[in-house]
Amino acid sequence: MYCPVPCFFKPNEDLDLITFAHHVVHISKAGCFPLISGTLGEASLLDAQDRRDLIRTARKALDDAGLSDVAILAGAGAPSTLESTKNCYDAAEAGADAVLIVPSGYYGGILKQNTHLLEQHFVDIAESSPVPVMIYDSVYVTGGIDLSHELIANLARRSGNTCGVKLTCPSLGKLTRLSEPIHSQTFQSAHPRKQKTAPFLLLTGLIDNVLAAASIGADGCIGGPPNFAPYTSAKLWRLSQLPLSGENLKEAQRLQSILARADAAAFDAGVPALKWLLGDMYGCSKAPRRPLPTLTDAAGEAFKAALEEVLQVERELQGLSNLS
Repeated sequence: MYCPVPCFFKPNEDLDLITFAHHVVHISKAGCFPLISGTLGEASLLDAQDRRDLIRTARKALDDAGLSDVAILAGAGAPSTLESTKNCYDAAEAGADAVLIVPSGYYGGILKQNTHLLEQHFVDIAESSPVPVMIYDSVYVTGGIDLSHELIANLARRSGNTCGVKLTCPSLGKLTRLSEPIHSQTFQSAHPRKQKTAPFLLLTGLIDNVLAAASIGADGCIGGPPNFAPYTSAKLWRLSQLPLSGENLKEAQRLQSILARADAAAFDAGVPALKWLLGDMYGCSKAPRRPLPTLTDAAGEAFKAALEEVLQVERELQGLSNLS
């Protein structure tokens, strides 16, 4: 279970690295892995120095907390192949274990008509990157670019330095079509990864389909709810890996239903609502970086109320974890 960690800012819009470090440790102790400078991390509003500072801060905070084995995935996508490659080197130098590359939607119309250019973009980045590269497939943040399962499979074949794909797709068909060939021994023997510790992972980008995705071969999930419910999210993933029957099935279905409702509320409300909620939890600034708006307190309280069910489950699970 990966958590796309938000950025935290001071009132003057400088990075609030103290709150950021605290949050990274919190979600990691719950059993989730941090994704830094992703969509929820306001990546498009960060400069190169911001990204490096965030990765270094996260690595030091995790190491200091005795969590040196927690790997960091960092967003490194940029409009150009050249800048994306530079971002990969920056991320690796700062302490990231792998990078996530999203195709830029700025010239989405041209790239959708010339998918061979898009495929080569990923291959060139992966072959140059000093750390493994994960592909980010999401029509929501790429101007409508939708990576086909054929293109994704080609990337896995062409570069052994690709380490997976995040599939933010309402339909699980793409994951289904990728699962059997990617996970087969034939594929793994014919197309070994550059780093044995970085296999090609199929990750769903929507926590509301975790149980279904796991049943057809998903290796994990990257979703927003671990920011406010990391213990609940991690437990759902653990349950999805068990034989689901009896009480295990009932509990998995209960948590999946609760997290699906929470995910729908968070998806509709967006970054401003998540920033307000975490600001309320931590006592820090609730403001995103401009031009994103700061949520009103009335809207923030309404969002928090919509999440009360999952927040109550989270309090219970965190309490049990602290007792142990």
